[in-house]
Amino acid sequence: MATPTLTPAPGARRAAAAVRPTAPLLVLLLFLCFQAAVASHWAYSNDSYRYTRSTLEFLGEPPAEARAQARAVYCAEHPAPCPATIAPDSPAYERIFTTRPGYPLLAAPAVALLGVVPGLWTTALVLTAAAGLLAYGLLREAGAGVWTAAGGQALLVFGAPGNWAMRPLTEGLVLVAVLACVLGAYRILEGRRPGAAWLLTGFAVLCAAKYSTALLFAGALGAVCLVRWALVREDRAARGLGLAAAGAAGALAVVCRLLGLPGAGHAAQEVLTEHFTRPEVAEPWLRMAPLVAQYWLTWGRGQSAFAALLAVSAVALWRLHPRLALPALAAAATGAATASALPRPDELDRLWLLMWVPVVLGAPLLAALLSRTRQDPVQPSYPSGSLLCTERPAPAGATVPEPGRFAH
Repeated sequence: MATPTLTPAPGARRAAAAVRPTAPLLVLLLFLCFQAAVASHWAYSNDSYRYTRSTLEFLGEPPAEARAQARAVYCAEHPAPCPATIAPDSPAYERIFTTRPGYPLLAAPAVALLGVVPGLWTTALVLTAAAGLLAYGLLREAGAGVWTAAGGQALLVFGAPGNWAMRPLTEGLVLVAVLACVLGAYRILEGRRPGAAWLLTGFAVLCAAKYSTALLFAGALGAVCLVRWALVREDRAARGLGLAAAGAAGALAVVCRLLGLPGAGHAAQEVLTEHFTRPEVAEPWLRMAPLVAQYWLTWGRGQSAFAALLAVSAVALWRLHPRLALPALAAAATGAATASALPRPDELDRLWLLMWVPVVLGAPLLAALLSRTRQDPVQPSYPSGSLLCTERPAPAGATVPEPGRFAH
């Protein structure tokens, strides 16, 4: 569904056309300058060490040499005495990372060309910039003005999503893949092309980067689309996409089972055994339940401002663009499910990072609507099909403005 529209004057149209390529490039330039200024504060974590080692092994380094090079980078980034081995090093814990080849494969060319640290930094820079441009494109697809879309782009690259995407972790690639899926799903729901290509490509990349996230996202997308169809029976696109997403989730679950990939039970044991440094426990789900409950209670107290922002953004997105809200809410549900599977407060907002997707898309649209409402007392028109639309169809022969476009 498109956002409220007002017909711009010809001069405004020309001015808007002139700044269309400028706005996202300006945000991108500011982002590059900012990252160049803070490059010395780049965070390299325990997980980064493991992805670096996988990257070097993909480049042909023997495992021992790859481990030594990755350890050298880790120790250079941490002033404490360098350990002989980077713990934890149990095979069960290592398997979590060896089954995620997407990010190491993507980083390998840059690492081969530039070296380990510059290559990883460049890869993160490209991924974060790509995620920002996808957010910009999504908002433009939804009918947002140039500067409104650029605001969403800036919110992503300068906010928490950009902070984590800039680290040598899989989060950047996951964010890009999920946003590509959101774009594809939105196009399918709107009946636009290409939609399936975006969705399938994003989902394939997501499977390679982090198959557990792909499984959760497919299940969440299927659920929200089928709920939408139950509420609005005429929305056959939601039914079709919901059934397809649910089928993809089921198929992926079967494949993961057949390949013996670590699943939810493995994740629960990883939490309860402190990264498999203690014996596995019986009935892990009963032990996980209080941890999950305590995690979300702590989250609610510490993230009350974000929770309010998420709620307002999600409601605005649902009211203004219900079809865009569906995949965005699926992304948020994926983030919440990920945090529930690994309830670790020390991971900060990394685990529930995808809960930012409705904020990145909904907050700029709401801000633009409120701004225009204050500036122009004339009731804006809403495109046909919007939940806020109260207009009658235009008479035959009347000039109707292009839906979903207004100048900013």
